[in-house]
Amino acid sequence: MENFSNKIYNLPVFVLLITVLCTGLLSAQVGLSRRQADKLFESGDHYHAMQSYKQLLDENPNDPELNYNVGNSLYRMQMYDQAKLYYEKALANTSDSKLKNNIQYNIANCEYKSKKLKESIEGYKQVLRKNPEDTDARKNLELALKQMQKQNPPPQKNEDKNQSKKDQQKDEQDKDKAEKNQDEKQVPDEERNGQKKQGEKKQGMNKKEAEKLLDALKNQDKDYQKKKIKEKVTKEQKTEKDW
Repeated sequence: MENFSNKIYNLPVFVLLITVLCTGLLSAQVGLSRRQADKLFESGDHYHAMQSYKQLLDENPNDPELNYNVGNSLYRMQMYDQAKLYYEKALANTSDSKLKNNIQYNIANCEYKSKKLKESIEGYKQVLRKNPEDTDARKNLELALKQMQKQNPPPQKNEDKNQSKKDQQKDEQDKDKAEKNQDEKQVPDEERNGQKKQGEKKQGMNKKEAEKLLDALKNQDKDYQKKKIKEKVTKEQKTEKDW
């Protein structure tokens, strides 16, 4: 991130000077080597600075300051996972509260650079609990939180989307139902009622009514036959008269 504070905390030089004054010739040589390593680091030669710090670690592998400085060199080389290992070793071997705070800040930076946002957020919070005035930690915490929100949008948006889809489906169902009801209403009520009454009439005819209807048909047939015979006789009489 362009606004990310890439600052890491380094050890003050006076710590190294005290070490030189309080030890013998060997300690003086060690102090001199440390100063040389510090100069390499400050000049931007982080690889050779790391090598120098590691040579000193061979004599004292649990030295918190040396582990811390190796971690800083690796961080500048963008080797964040390896840097975190040395920071954690330094943290486990120091009782200095200020150094602990600086180490925790640098570890949080490593987590952020490694895209481990949840871990980096917790790391910055720990720093701010002990030092609320740390502006770099506060700024980086805000950036980490923003990145977290981008990667994990609120679930309410998905729920709203699903709810909108359900509402749309319901609207379509209501529309289909309304169209169906409209089709049924196209048949006039009078015609539908007449068909219903006619069906009820046919379905309700009993045996007696059926026999009565049959007799009426027979009588109509007899009248029709009589009419035909009469017409035939009239025609024959007319024919004879013409002759």
